[in-house]
Amino acid sequence: MSWWTIPHSLRPDTSSISHLDKQQQEQLVLSPFKDNINTNLSAADRLLQPKLKPLHALLQTLGTIPYMYDERRYQYILTWCSWPAAYTILITVYMIVLLVVSVIGLVPVMTGTMPLDNNSSVAALKLIGVILILECVVNALGQLVSNIVFGRRGCRLLNSWHHLIASSQLDPTSGLMSTHIRQLVFLVLFWAANLTMAVLGRPSLVTQLLDGLTLVMLGQPSPHQMVRVWMCLVALHVFSVYKGGLFSFTSCCHLLSNAFTAWNSRLAIAIEGERGRGLFVEVWNGRGGGLGQLVLIHHQLVSLVRETEAVFGPTLQCYFASTIVVLCAELYLLASRLGSSHNAAEGAMAAGLLIVQTLAVFAQVSLAAAGVQEASEGSMDIVRRGLPYNCSDKDKFHREELTTSLTSSTIHISGGRYFIINRPFILTVVSAVATYFIVMLQLLQPHTQNQYQPTTTTLDPFNATDNATFTTLDPLNLTTNTIDPSNYSFTTMLNPTSDTSDYLENSTTFPSLP
Repeated sequence: MSWWTIPHSLRPDTSSISHLDKQQQEQLVLSPFKDNINTNLSAADRLLQPKLKPLHALLQTLGTIPYMYDERRYQYILTWCSWPAAYTILITVYMIVLLVVSVIGLVPVMTGTMPLDNNSSVAALKLIGVILILECVVNALGQLVSNIVFGRRGCRLLNSWHHLIASSQLDPTSGLMSTHIRQLVFLVLFWAANLTMAVLGRPSLVTQLLDGLTLVMLGQPSPHQMVRVWMCLVALHVFSVYKGGLFSFTSCCHLLSNAFTAWNSRLAIAIEGERGRGLFVEVWNGRGGGLGQLVLIHHQLVSLVRETEAVFGPTLQCYFASTIVVLCAELYLLASRLGSSHNAAEGAMAAGLLIVQTLAVFAQVSLAAAGVQEASEGSMDIVRRGLPYNCSDKDKFHREELTTSLTSSTIHISGGRYFIINRPFILTVVSAVATYFIVMLQLLQPHTQNQYQPTTTTLDPFNATDNATFTTLDPLNLTTNTIDPSNYSFTTMLNPTSDTSDYLENSTTFPSLP
């Protein structure tokens, strides 16, 4: 334990012991606080750790996180010689091998050297399956590399939550356990459904997708049923690693949103003059003390937002870039199925289910990140209420600090500072993808044949016969006389030695004007 682990609100005045050296000062100051801080961290551990334990157990089983929780010190630690770190490195190497094998196997497919299937419709389904798994591999690999590079920073992020809960007595875990349970149930049902279909070999769509993966990764066009089941396990593991990293991000966003909501409630209590709880006292009696604590906690929350943004920034960049590409590919497949004359209901339904699954994950990640900004913006409405005239100068000063902090820059989650994740961003992405789908749907629709078939007439002056039909109109008699062009000879007209009588015999006499 050190001086810096004590929250600012609990640090005592050291002016009376300034004549002692630094080590003696720390011993005198920290001794009364050791039991208090350990008690607070223990309470924070009992509050936060049970809610995060199911998700972290899943992530460690999948090999996603290299750190582990030390129950004796109430903090997360990263040791490269530990089994979680070694397991994460092993899974990272495994993902790299899968990516290299998939790219090598996909090259002859894209060049047409090795078609996925003789039927173009089935080949398109297989190609979409390969692209989806390849997208999961790329995202999973990006998350693993990010967790290894920013492993210690991730530990500090989680440990900061323990210190925040211990010092501020906020409870940001509301609804966190139920969210994790829904995520785990989703993965279990997804595994059970896909394994059952892979073992039974029905419907045929699942078999076709697994055959496409086997052909790309192993080069076997007609694999055995056990090979299909093995490929299904590989795909499910990659999918789970990919989704597990996103679940970890949504959990951090859930904690941030709840923390800002709880902090807004504390701020409203302090400004409205109601009696606070714990260290928070009312500011209307002129004694002050309430807003200073809230300003400190708000600074800690902003720091947690920045740390979350830094830890998950590369993951979000890779996810949103690949998700847009995958959505466009899936919508192209759906448009081609809807616009094909040989429209298979199974193919259209499969493409629709893939799109629904991708959009559901996109909405979950995007709305969780956007919720952080929405919860933080609620503070300004509370600060606008103002303070009473007889409040203390400290509270007035802290209110000015808080106003400056809230108005200087927005609090949000971004993808590596390239884009801000909020509701306008979600609408922009959805609108762009929907526009792409409408354009593709129009381009891939079968064109209606015209009722009038145009014919091209070629006049050859060196050919005596022309296939056109000539008509003459009699000005005195509105009847149309059709002339047979087979008797009309251009050769006679072009040959000066020909007899003029032949020309007149084969020519048409036009009526004279009256």
